[in-house]
Amino acid sequence: MSGSRGLVERVMGPEAFSRLSPAVRKHYSVVDEGHVVLRGEIEGASQSRLLRPLLWIVGPLQGLPRMDAGKKMKAEVKLSSAGTDSLSELAMCHFPSDKSPVLIESRLSCVDGELVEFIMPYLGVRLVPSASPDGSLVIKARGYVVFTPFAHVYLPLWALPFGITRVVKQQAPNVVNVSYSTKHPLLGDLLGYSGRFKVHQARLA
Repeated sequence: MSGSRGLVERVMGPEAFSRLSPAVRKHYSVVDEGHVVLRGEIEGASQSRLLRPLLWIVGPLQGLPRMDAGKKMKAEVKLSSAGTDSLSELAMCHFPSDKSPVLIESRLSCVDGELVEFIMPYLGVRLVPSASPDGSLVIKARGYVVFTPFAHVYLPLWALPFGITRVVKQQAPNVVNVSYSTKHPLLGDLLGYSGRFKVHQARLA
């Protein structure tokens, strides 16, 4: 159905989604059998030395490679529709000295009207997407949900050692900047990175 709305638009609502910049809307307008492929570079922005042992747990749980501040890697990201209420993201990242890429997989789904990013098969981060005045998409974590055979168990943001904020901002008609930070409400900043990506392929429906 080419007239379908993308996952993020359905969670935000058409009016809020329309306030996003064109390149950002394209980034998240994948429906049906569509996909978007972006290529660019990611740079480590921050990492807490005091909490480095904790980061060894946080990074793998979120599918993130360990990156020191200033360290860069090339990346190709493919977003594709994985059903009516799901959007999959597969990133192939590699450092210049590595022969094989690091694969980072995530899945966004709509659960009870909320945007949820799965960081483990039965554990998801509850996300709130919003449009900023400059047309950027701001996605913030509001808590967690554990999926059991009997019920969904909701956890507050401080229950696990990480919270997520992602900002997707248009830099040019087909270029977006993505910044990502992980922060605990009590322990402070854990890690962050930023990246600049250009849309190379887009088949939205």
